[in-house]
Amino acid sequence: MEISKKLPKSFVLIFLCFVGREVFSQKERIVLNWESPKTILTSEGEKRVLSFDGAMYGEFNYLPQLQFSFPNQENLETLNFSDLQYADLPEEEIAFLPKNFTIDTLYFSGAVAYQAHAPIFLLNILPFRFNKISKKFEKVLSFSYSCTFRNKERPVIKRSTSGREEGGKSQPSVLSEGVWHKLEISKTGIYKIDAKYLASLGISFKDVDPKNIRLYGNGGGMLPQANSEPRTEDLVENAIKIVGEEDGKFDADDYILFYGEGPDKWKYDSSEHYFNHVKNLYSDYSYYFLTISATPGSRIEDTTSLSESGNQITEFDEYASHELDVFNLFNSGRKWFGEQFNSTSTTRNVSLSCEGIVPGSSLKIKYSLMALHSSKSYFSLTANGFSLGQVVVPSYAETEEYPQAQVVNTLKLLNASNIENKSRIDIRLDYRITEGTGAKGALDYISLNYKKQLKLYDKETFFRSTSSKAFSIADFIIQDAPLGMQVWDITDPHRAKNILYTRSNNKTWFTSTTTAISEYVLLNGSDFPTPKFVGRVANQNLHGISEVPNFVIVAPNEFYSQAQQLANYREANDGLKTIVVTTNQIY
Repeated sequence: MEISKKLPKSFVLIFLCFVGREVFSQKERIVLNWESPKTILTSEGEKRVLSFDGAMYGEFNYLPQLQFSFPNQENLETLNFSDLQYADLPEEEIAFLPKNFTIDTLYFSGAVAYQAHAPIFLLNILPFRFNKISKKFEKVLSFSYSCTFRNKERPVIKRSTSGREEGGKSQPSVLSEGVWHKLEISKTGIYKIDAKYLASLGISFKDVDPKNIRLYGNGGGMLPQANSEPRTEDLVENAIKIVGEEDGKFDADDYILFYGEGPDKWKYDSSEHYFNHVKNLYSDYSYYFLTISATPGSRIEDTTSLSESGNQITEFDEYASHELDVFNLFNSGRKWFGEQFNSTSTTRNVSLSCEGIVPGSSLKIKYSLMALHSSKSYFSLTANGFSLGQVVVPSYAETEEYPQAQVVNTLKLLNASNIENKSRIDIRLDYRITEGTGAKGALDYISLNYKKQLKLYDKETFFRSTSSKAFSIADFIIQDAPLGMQVWDITDPHRAKNILYTRSNNKTWFTSTTTAISEYVLLNGSDFPTPKFVGRVANQNLHGISEVPNFVIVAPNEFYSQAQQLANYREANDGLKTIVVTTNQIY
């Protein structure tokens, strides 16, 4: 009897990028010397297992496996088994097999590992089967095998051309030279830097042209989780406005204004027609970097309003959110919750602003609630005394899985006329269970989307309009616009533009193309918060590494010397190109 196996498709996909060069083959007869069951130490403690001489353990509930290693091979082309000899498993050994064991042929798996740059193909064989004819479990006594590898040209690993000049030469990081000051913000807004603030950083403008002041930063939000998604490789310069820079001096009453993105983001879901709040799981702050160069920096430029008229927009889509990351249910994973509920703490209250809501419009309320109990849990919600109904969270028993928390997301539509207080919405949550003890619940988040009258509220107002997408051009009508008000287009957060709007007959407006949702901000005056100064940033040039390392060690500053010792060891003993970078250099 001969069993012929070819490489699974998953392996073929992995190695498609290699070009064939030569063939390697091997044949061998294998005899397994079975032993009595023995006890081994595992991560779960001591475990009794089946055994043969040279067995390895891991997968398949610690059934013994036979492993072959093929140095300098990585592309298995064919694998053939022949002359297989089996013996029935004794009754006392059958108990070691998983209850659902149904494999009816010799099972194998393969993987490629690397040691000191060289590949090693690892072939694992599980020497058991269920004989469909005899209806008995069997173990392998001996077999022959032959295999063929097709050696391949090893690919040359290259960095992405992003951040490189033509021809593949690495561009230096913007942090590689100059004096850099790290600034911190906690929320999206307009920020101000004045002469007093700069003096506190130790910057003297006696011989400095303010036109050469530059601000860098990549905005807020989390980096994409998938490695395949694009991301910015270096710090990006942001356009700023410096009031008073025209005379080439930074006087006592001069100041800088810039748009800064906080750590959290809002993303529009076109299927739900809803802006969702995306909380940053890793940081409560965003960072910007200030420097003075030898050449002029990027500035917020004027852009003219379109001359033709479009459909009038007098309201915009506003949002608000309440979301606390207080606890993680199992001390694992990325899911965090806020206020907790239990048998003694059954009521919570949340208040959100809905100032300027358009009378008679619809208000959308979205909330996410969690419960963990063997029976159903119930949440009742009211908004300014108006009932939002009841949320039923199923018991974990209904999932037919191991006990785990159940999360229910709900989107409610509410008419603004049902809310008596038009400036805030007060939401009450009441929690109850019908039976049992030990129940727990939690609020994940509550968010609002509503239509708001387009005008300046306080010193700054951010706005956008999903309704404008229905038109190619729209007139944005701003109510009660004060003299001196500015309108910035911040759709591209790194390239903010100042819109030259029109004011006539007590009416203020600007006209823009609206094929996509754009983001704007109204601002007035100069009384804006200042960013927090974190500290000076040492020069670094990770982009300047000419050869891509095989091994990267990331360590905090206090562990740098120990990390460097490890790097030196790996280079000397394993031939690995190794570098050590600090967390400050990366973050």
